[in-house]
Amino acid sequence: MDRKFIIIVGVLMAAEITSAFETSMVVAGLQSWIEIYKDPISVGWLVTSYLLVGSSSAAICGRLGDIYGRKLVLLIVLSCCLIGSLISATAHSLELMIFGRAIQGAAGAIIPLCYGLAREHLPAERVPTAVGLIVAIAGIGAVIGLLVGGILTDAFGPHSIFWASSALAVISLTSSLLLLPPSTPQPRTGKLDILGAVLFAPAIALLLFGMGEGSGGGWTSATALGCFATSAILLTVWTLHELRLPDPLIDVRLFANRNVLIANLVLACLAVGAFQFTQLMAMLMQQPEWTLVGLGVSATFVGVLRTPSIVTGAICSTWAGWASGRYGGRVPTLVGCIAVACALFVAVFNHSEVWVIFAVSMISGMGIQAAYAGVPNIIIAAVPPGRTSETTGLMAVVRAVSRAVGAQMLVVVLASSTIKDSVGGAQYPDNQAYTTVLAIMCGLAVLGVVLTLMLPAGQPTAKTAPAISGVGVS
Repeated sequence: MDRKFIIIVGVLMAAEITSAFETSMVVAGLQSWIEIYKDPISVGWLVTSYLLVGSSSAAICGRLGDIYGRKLVLLIVLSCCLIGSLISATAHSLELMIFGRAIQGAAGAIIPLCYGLAREHLPAERVPTAVGLIVAIAGIGAVIGLLVGGILTDAFGPHSIFWASSALAVISLTSSLLLLPPSTPQPRTGKLDILGAVLFAPAIALLLFGMGEGSGGGWTSATALGCFATSAILLTVWTLHELRLPDPLIDVRLFANRNVLIANLVLACLAVGAFQFTQLMAMLMQQPEWTLVGLGVSATFVGVLRTPSIVTGAICSTWAGWASGRYGGRVPTLVGCIAVACALFVAVFNHSEVWVIFAVSMISGMGIQAAYAGVPNIIIAAVPPGRTSETTGLMAVVRAVSRAVGAQMLVVVLASSTIKDSVGGAQYPDNQAYTTVLAIMCGLAVLGVVLTLMLPAGQPTAKTAPAISGVGVS
């Protein structure tokens, strides 16, 4: 590897580690904050506020990076991570801590900005490998962040998590400032589409918030229905507004490109289905054995069982980047979807033995990581360079919304068929519930295979793509 590749990819990986840590570390401290503030619902906003801001910032800040220079916007985003971390670290109230977490949510834009910077500063044939490495470090960073967050919470208290994230933000901010080459802003003739951002951000936030409220307070609750209705109205107005503009902030016409649309649909299938397997596995394995479906193991054992899949998943992401550069993103995406479908098919008929669950977790995890590295390479190769961060930012929004839908699907289906503890009254999903969820996940993975086969063979790598029909390179 040449020195330029190592430096640029190393800096981008450091930035993505900051994002991954801020996403996962705080989860380790939730129980401690619940004990301090005695309010689980309010404490949950430490996670919710971050996700709501992060989901929309991915697309908005991604596009601003395309326009004003990705390095500049990345530095601003990392500065927000630092400021938000310091606010939360020094906060003496839960409300101020939540406010800091909301500012940290700008980190949702880091990965699309990293994709754009990789395409901007690396040779076209090296971009897929860089994308694979960024995806790999995102997965590893999320898991290590949870582990480090737990250690810090136990040793120094939950606020130490924010001091650690502050230190990471300083490191990534400094390295980005000093080592990344400058980005070239795009010349613009029209005004910045501020209204597009004003409509888009609350629309996505309300959609995700409504899903959370639906699982807690019921799908017919006034809050959930109000969020969905308002989100639908805002998204409709936003879409019509963006279609009217020759150079919108976020161009919905990008989805008119067949490859962009199919790649996002494949991602959605995996996010709704297979991505939920980790949570399902934890529930199934820790469920009491008397239910005749649970395996009765400890949470520690589940964590240990997942560790190998983290390593193999990272290896698969790296391989997927190499394969995308050689054969196009279609190949690793197809291989990944097939691996997930096969693994989940086995689980549908046998999920009562530890070694089977372990094998399914390993194979499906590897498949997911391969596909998650292949999909952005498909998208990057299909769009003009000036739309790279915007389009991959939209991909991040699709993933976030799809994951939320999948989480609710998991809850609803598992609650549809249960067995009750005659002594304590607790209810657990029965074998039919688990089988149904696994069958849905498998079916979605098969749909991902079918969709991927609809992509043209020999998908190009991230060269200068032609302008999409109806979309100019601004």
